[in-house]
Amino acid sequence: MPTLATLTENDVRSIFGPDAVERAEVHLAAGKIIERDLAGADQILAYWDDSPRAPESELYNTADGIGYRCECKAMRAGRTCDHVVALALAWVRERETFQDLLEADEAKFDSGDESEDGEWEDAPYGGAMAQVLTPAPTTAGRAKPIDAREDYVRLLSLLTLPKLREIAQRRNVVISGNRREPIVEALADALSRPESIAEVWPSLSRPARLLLGTLALIKIENPIYPPHAREAFKLLEGKAAADFDALLEELAGFGLTVSTPYQALEMPRLLPFQLPPDPDFIPAHPDGAKLKPRAAAPAPLDFTLLTTRLLLMLKAGGDRFRARSARQPHPLEKSTFGLQGWPHDPDEIDALARDRRNLNALYGKALRILPSPPLLVDEAFDEVCRSVGGDADRVDFALRLLGAAGLLRAMPGQPLEVNEDGFSAFIGQPPLARALTLFAASAGLNNWTELDRLAALHPHAPQLRHTPGGYDQGYAHLLVQLGAARSLLLSYLRRAPARRWIDFEGFVARARAFRINPGFWPMLGSMWYLDVNDRRPNVATAADWKATYGPFVETVLAGPLAWQSAIELAYRGDRLVAFRLTAFGAHLLGQTQHFDAPRTEQAGGPALALTPEGDLLLRIETAQTDVLNLVTQLGEARRDAPGALIYRPTPAGAARLFEAGWTDEQLIAALEQALGAALPETLAQSIRAWWRNFGTLHLYSDVALVELADDYALAELLAGTALSQYLLYRFSPRLIAIRPDGVEALKADLVKKGYTPKMINEELRMKNG
Repeated sequence: MPTLATLTENDVRSIFGPDAVERAEVHLAAGKIIERDLAGADQILAYWDDSPRAPESELYNTADGIGYRCECKAMRAGRTCDHVVALALAWVRERETFQDLLEADEAKFDSGDESEDGEWEDAPYGGAMAQVLTPAPTTAGRAKPIDAREDYVRLLSLLTLPKLREIAQRRNVVISGNRREPIVEALADALSRPESIAEVWPSLSRPARLLLGTLALIKIENPIYPPHAREAFKLLEGKAAADFDALLEELAGFGLTVSTPYQALEMPRLLPFQLPPDPDFIPAHPDGAKLKPRAAAPAPLDFTLLTTRLLLMLKAGGDRFRARSARQPHPLEKSTFGLQGWPHDPDEIDALARDRRNLNALYGKALRILPSPPLLVDEAFDEVCRSVGGDADRVDFALRLLGAAGLLRAMPGQPLEVNEDGFSAFIGQPPLARALTLFAASAGLNNWTELDRLAALHPHAPQLRHTPGGYDQGYAHLLVQLGAARSLLLSYLRRAPARRWIDFEGFVARARAFRINPGFWPMLGSMWYLDVNDRRPNVATAADWKATYGPFVETVLAGPLAWQSAIELAYRGDRLVAFRLTAFGAHLLGQTQHFDAPRTEQAGGPALALTPEGDLLLRIETAQTDVLNLVTQLGEARRDAPGALIYRPTPAGAARLFEAGWTDEQLIAALEQALGAALPETLAQSIRAWWRNFGTLHLYSDVALVELADDYALAELLAGTALSQYLLYRFSPRLIAIRPDGVEALKADLVKKGYTPKMINEELRMKNG
């Protein structure tokens, strides 16, 4: 299967077909790509000049080839869009036009570039949901933040002058004159303020609030059509639906919805994530006063501390921790269109291969999809679970979150690679900010699905099945759609008041009103579905909706949300009957702006201690951010202990701190403060000696230097060759260091790709005889 590095135009035609390529040519010729981005060697993105917004499309490497997604209507309807094909053609033909996002992000970290209000300018995890969840500064930055004011300007510009005046009157905005532009600008200023929705909320009638919440959840990025909205609202609130048109007028009068020239509805893009909790929108459990959680929720920062331990351990582990190799497909899967790229049950594939009659009727078959194995190979994964003190599900989820947050890179069969700049930025944050970073990453996680945990929850849970009848619907596409379903579920959940027991079955049943949004639940019984008693479900019916969407919601609640201390669960026997948001969960979901995280205390001494060998023992749970950052920069991790890591100070680590502005005496004082005792004289003398020698001489061994001809060659080589596998350091856009063991392989790759590298050492050897 091709990768981005090896993709050719023939591959594009083979994957997508000649008709799709012809349509994509039109997009390219029209110059509709307004931005082309390269996110490392494994992902490319583009933004498109398509009204009413600029959708984002993406191609990325997977274990089985190339995956893709797009935000446009065609992709959300389950078809491959022309954007994706045009992006692939642009990459093949004009690779040099793609901007390297990771280099831009590294420059941002180096310069400390922040916006005026202290928020980081990029939304690293993509989509409005993540922006509301206070994204943090990792190097994964991909998505454009939504400008709420510009969004309001765009929508208000569609309205007539009398309508603008009506909104101004209802929202108490002072306007004057008959010129539309200043009126639109004044209204956009007022309506785009974060507190604007809270101010207008008490003025809305109860049915109008319910309708606004319905519209927010059936909307993706496209306009809402009133007949669809009416159908959804009728399921949600049958009696109030009789006044549907009047309620729409009420919302429009406050500037919360806008009718487009095509008789569709639009709303501000951030509005769905700014609506307050609403007791009428989410059904309470009738016996809430009697319910008790099966077990207390973990302490708010437990999962964050586990993930921090995990990251520190991986950072110190070097080559010890390798990602699992890519799954080897069955020969039938390799040769049969429609089976490629899916983790099918091998027993079912074997049976299919032996029965020619069944093979001829392949597209009528439904094949079981196996759960994804852990990210790490078994031995390494078991070691990690023991060391960080977490169960397998939680640790694997944490690994994938670190990848989604741009902190970790996992290539099949290769050692895990920690992003150095992302690591420093993450460790440098307070624990609560780290928790928000991880939660925001979970909203867009698309290489893992909660459905893999169904069998662990219930022995007779529905099974995920795939019908190989589609042209371009791969497993990666399914995971992306399930990630979108998780994000929309979080949007629904954030309407629930905290500390109030929510009826689980009522919550699931009410969600059926939102299935009009195709992103809300992709299990629609076509190419993939959750098997219900050996049959395809019909999610239009209440029973099948409960049997399919219900297990998904339960796995999200009992898995990621419970692990992150966002909710508590109440059971009767083995049946989940209710759940409630914790105060911490309300903060994670953006309901509250402030949360006082409890301090974690641990017996056994201060956060930093000395071992008998003179190493530094770092207790991760009790260490403050500055101590974590200091010790991980200064030392090389030697081994792990329960709840701690042991670091040995090294000259290279001291040099890193000296380069950052520390002096020897400042470093000694900081260590003594963290230890609560004087530093051993031998260590203090070493630090002073390292300081005296700092900057006088730098020796580099076991590296090979590569000098490039221009500032653009590096991005091109990273994208089109195996350079990223051997890269050690970038001194400048034209000078890099690589591992010497990769010189010959890289040279052969460069020659194969049409480059003519000049080998200085070879010339020197020839000259010296």
